[in-house]
Amino acid sequence: MAQHSQHEIVKLAKQGDPRAIAYLITRTLGKYGITARASRQGHCLKLLMEAERVPHQSTMVKLVTQGMQKLNVATIETVKLYGRQTGQTALAWRQVIELIPQEPEPYLSLAKYDDEDASETPIFRLDDLDPHAMILLPVEPTVRLDDLDPDAMILLPVEPTTDLPTDLPTDLSTNLPTALSDLSDPSVDRPPGLPIADPSALAPTAPASAAAPDFQPELGQTQVNLPRHLTQLLLSLLWVRLIVDTLRVIYSLLGAGSVSLYTGLDLGNTNQPFASLLSVVVSIADFIFTPLDQLGIWINLWVVGLSLLWLYRIHASLRDLFGSYPISPMAAVMRFVLPIYNLWGIGRTLFTLARHLTLEAHLNRASQLIRRLTGWLYLFIFVAAGLQGFYFWRVASGALPSLWFYVARDSVLWLLSLVWLRLVRVIWRAVRRIYQERIAPFLPPPPVRTARSSPVSIRAVLLGAGAGLISLALLNCLLGLLAAFIFTANNLPPEAILPTFYDSESLLTLVLVGSFFCIGLGGFLTAALAPVAGLLHALAMGVLITLIGIALQRIALLPAVEEMPFWFQTASTGLIIPAALLGGGLHQWLRTL
Repeated sequence: MAQHSQHEIVKLAKQGDPRAIAYLITRTLGKYGITARASRQGHCLKLLMEAERVPHQSTMVKLVTQGMQKLNVATIETVKLYGRQTGQTALAWRQVIELIPQEPEPYLSLAKYDDEDASETPIFRLDDLDPHAMILLPVEPTVRLDDLDPDAMILLPVEPTTDLPTDLPTDLSTNLPTALSDLSDPSVDRPPGLPIADPSALAPTAPASAAAPDFQPELGQTQVNLPRHLTQLLLSLLWVRLIVDTLRVIYSLLGAGSVSLYTGLDLGNTNQPFASLLSVVVSIADFIFTPLDQLGIWINLWVVGLSLLWLYRIHASLRDLFGSYPISPMAAVMRFVLPIYNLWGIGRTLFTLARHLTLEAHLNRASQLIRRLTGWLYLFIFVAAGLQGFYFWRVASGALPSLWFYVARDSVLWLLSLVWLRLVRVIWRAVRRIYQERIAPFLPPPPVRTARSSPVSIRAVLLGAGAGLISLALLNCLLGLLAAFIFTANNLPPEAILPTFYDSESLLTLVLVGSFFCIGLGGFLTAALAPVAGLLHALAMGVLITLIGIALQRIALLPAVEEMPFWFQTASTGLIIPAALLGGGLHQWLRTL
């Protein structure tokens, strides 16, 4: 196994290798129980100093600053230095060091390191510091690192940035430091309580890639469980809620606008055909948007539940990130839930988070945005509560508010949904940014997973089913408008359109044929998007739409479906799968041409 001399380690450190720099620092501070962990992100080097007692900030800053000036790495412009007590998740202090390019010093010439004795001179030297700084270092541990296996001095690399050179000499003596390439083995990161090693332990007994199966890295304690999947689910549901609220606002505008247009222009006496057409359009809109009221209730319940769970999880993560966060997870939930108390608690919770974000200079904008959104959230909550109170007062007095009242109420609810969506996104991005700055650089790299291509594409099935249902809805709207024109041209009341459809087998057959082609279009699209087995994906799409159709017949979301003849309901359900297979088969046949 290849090993590196001190000269080669310094050479790698001068090239900006974080593992070599961490090794040199640990070599100097190991006798005081201080270990260094390093990672590299572009021109920024991140160093974490850990000990049983928190390392003294000014001493570490001076040591690292002078050592980095000696190394004079051209590709490192900034050093972010962190101090922490071993076993703790929160940082005790942090310091940003801006490096000033230096002219190479004579003692840093690589030629000098050809001399083995000279190469033992450490780059990071405590002798360069103020002698009074020595008393600020932690007390020596009971078991000295000098008495342990030299492998224990080697620091487990956190985030290797580049592969080490493969052309390094392999015939070096065994009293040289362990190869930096061995740092990827987790077994070399052992706590200082190990028994005194035998000299034969210097010889490697296993390949570098052979890690103990039950090994748990010491920095695994810093793993903060961010609610990634929960946040994605909540954001997706909030987008669905925003879309439903948008459709509800459109429906309210259509209803209020049509009534105002009808009464303002006196269409009942001046333009009877246009008035009938307007009535049909409103009836179709009512047929489409009425189920949204019941669907919106379920969506709102899910949003409330997931939001409270998300608040709990995000505040648990904040405690791990900041160490001592003033609001516990359960207290944050209670401040949003308890009546009257939440008038103060919501703002207190969000402003506390905004104040903590100001501790990070790059999150000032997020902090200000949270404060502004909190103000808008309070405004829309009060306005929505006032409108709802006005509605109950009007109902109690025996009168209903005008249709424009519903437009105003639905618009306020839409704005409330938008503000909460933005708040969740801003908070999540800020917390994730703090995690990436404080925790992620010092965690072991995730295992490399081989990408697996699945023969089943759920995306193709969902997109095909969506295309089929949307085209089916457009077909029904088009048929309704055509029927409205025909009925108004013959001076027939628009209320007779649906009963006429239900009683006419020829019209229902026309609807059935059109629906067959719409479902076939969905099957064609599903087969086109599927990576393999397009016909089977089309079959899955047909089964999905069939289940949706059966569910609509069983529940009372669409009352008009129950009024259709039994033969039409049976035929429309039974022809879905054949239509999907026909569309998928058509795509397969076209590919063979």
